[in-house]
Amino acid sequence: MTNAFHKLRSVSTRGNSLTSVLLHDACEAVLDEGLTSMNRLPERFAEKLAAYIESCANQLSSLSGYVGGMTLIVMGGAGRGLALIPPSGSSGISH
Repeated sequence: MTNAFHKLRSVSTRGNSLTSVLLHDACEAVLDEGLTSMNRLPERFAEKLAAYIESCANQLSSLSGYVGGMTLIVMGGAGRGLALIPPSGSSGISH
C-alpha cells in the first residue's frame, strides 16, 4: 500500500501560519475492507508524516514576526475514518 500526501504552507502578514496536509486513502483498501473500516497509516509513514509536521512547525516558528499556527490534516478518500496519533511535541511546540 502506498500512501501519498500533498502539502501547503502559508504565513499571513499578521504572523499566523497554516500547514495543510492532504492524505490520500488507498482505494484498494476501501474495496477490500468497506466504508465502515478505519484507515490506519503504516507506522513508518506515520513517523515520516509526524517528522514533516514537526519540521514545518519548527521552520515557521523561527520566522520573524511569527505569532502562532496550526496544522490541518485532511483525509481525501471515500469517507473512511482515519486513525492518526499526533506528534509528541518534544520540541516544545504544542500540537
